[in-house]
Amino acid sequence: MVPNRKDMAVVSDVAAAFLQEPVRSIQPIGQGSANKNFLVETTAARVVVKLSHEHKRRRALQDYQKERWCIEQSSALGIPGPSVLSVGEADDNAYMIETFVEGVNG
Repeated sequence: MVPNRKDMAVVSDVAAAFLQEPVRSIQPIGQGSANKNFLVETTAARVVVKLSHEHKRRRALQDYQKERWCIEQSSALGIPGPSVLSVGEADDNAYMIETFVEGVNG
C-alpha cells in the first residue's frame, strides 16, 4: 500500500489531537476492503489508526461504531485484542484509533 499525502495528513492530525503530542512516525501496515491501517508513533505511544477507503466513506463511521461495540463485547468475554480509543470523522474520512497489540496478525 502506498499512502497518499492527504491520508497521511489526516492520520497525523487525528492521532496528534487524540494523543496530545506530536507524531514522530507513520507507517502503513496494510489494508482491507473497508480501511487503510497505519501504525502511528509518538514519544509516549504506539497506536493503530484505521482510515476509511473512499468508496466506504458513506457508512464507515457507523461501521467503526459497530466494530467498537463488537470489540468491547469480545473483550468483556476475555477475548484478547486491541482497545478502541477513539472513533470519529476528520476531513471527510471516518477513522478509528486503537491500541497497538504486538504479535502476528490473525
